[in-house]
Amino acid sequence: MLAWLDLLEGRPGDALESVRGALAKTAGRMTDLIAPHIPVTQLLTGAEALGGLGGAERAGTAARLVGAYDALRKPHYHRESAVERTGRERTEAAARAELGDAAYQRAYAEGTGLTLEEAAALL
Repeated sequence: MLAWLDLLEGRPGDALESVRGALAKTAGRMTDLIAPHIPVTQLLTGAEALGGLGGAERAGTAARLVGAYDALRKPHYHRESAVERTGRERTEAAARAELGDAAYQRAYAEGTGLTLEEAAALL
């Protein structure tokens, strides 16, 4: 939540730090059992923060994180909110604009094969 607010206030660097802290706090069996969507959603917030910081390398990482988000999200368990959907759309559009379609697709495809832990390590 704090990371999302940081994004709304135009502070992607702070948002990235907030996501890192949130991922560290939510890692564990209890989250896996009760709210497994939380760290997956944090990946998307981290991707948007990276996109806000700019640059091709960060855009590639953002694309990987979007791929991981799409692959790890369980739609039957957690329905994507309007905030998540629009954040995802913004993140994809920014990464595609920076990378081009082919490079975006390659990075996205790499992300779909990541575990939650591997994706979180990109942040």
